[in-house]
Amino acid sequence: MPRVRPIRADEAPADLKAIYERAPRTDGPAHAPEASLFTSQIEVLAHTPGILTGLTEVYRWFGREGTVPRKYHELAIVVVSNLNRCTYCVSHHTPYALEFGGTEAQLRAIADGVWRERRDLFDDAEWTVAEYAERVTLEPWKVSDELMAHLRAFLDEAQIVELTARITLCSFWNKFNDALRLDLEPGVAEIAPGGDHAANRRPDHVRLRARRADG
Repeated sequence: MPRVRPIRADEAPADLKAIYERAPRTDGPAHAPEASLFTSQIEVLAHTPGILTGLTEVYRWFGREGTVPRKYHELAIVVVSNLNRCTYCVSHHTPYALEFGGTEAQLRAIADGVWRERRDLFDDAEWTVAEYAERVTLEPWKVSDELMAHLRAFLDEAQIVELTARITLCSFWNKFNDALRLDLEPGVAEIAPGGDHAANRRPDHVRLRARRADG
C-alpha cells in the first residue's frame, strides 16, 4: 500500500486530467506504450502538480524527439532496476525490453547478475549499453574514456546525453517507487528483481556504509 494517499483520476484537478488519460493501459493486451509515467506514479505525484507536469514533459520528449533505439533504453532500465532491486520497474520494463528486441536469455542473465559472463548473448551495442548503465548506476566517477569511445561507435553526442538521462532518471524512479511503496497497477505481472547480485556489485565504500547502517 502506498505511503501517501493516491489521488485518483476522478478527484484530480482538471488541468491534470490529460496526464491521467495518457497513462499506459494495463488491462488490455500487453503492448509497450511511448515513454510515459505509470498510473501509480501519476496518482502520487499529483500531490505536487509542478513536479508531475515537468516529469510528464520530459517523458513526452523521449517519445516525440528521442532518437536512441527503444531497445537500448529498455535494456538499460532493466539493468539499473535490477541493480537497485526495484520490483515496480523490473515488472513494467522487462516485457517492454522483450517487445523491443531484447531476448529472454539476456534478461535472465541480467536478472541473475551474470550478464558479464554471457558476452555471447549481446551484440556490441547491447553490451556497451548494459556496461554503461551499470557503471553510471554504481560508480559514475569511473566511467572511462574507453567506455565512452565504445558508446560513440553507435551513438552521437545527443544520443549519449539522452541515454544518460534515461539511465539516471531510472535510479530516481527506483528510489521514488520503493520509498513510497507504489503498488503495481492491476494487470501488471510482478517480476521480482534478481538475487543478491546488486549488493555484491556495489563499490566497496557503498558496501561499507551499508554494513555500518545495519549495525
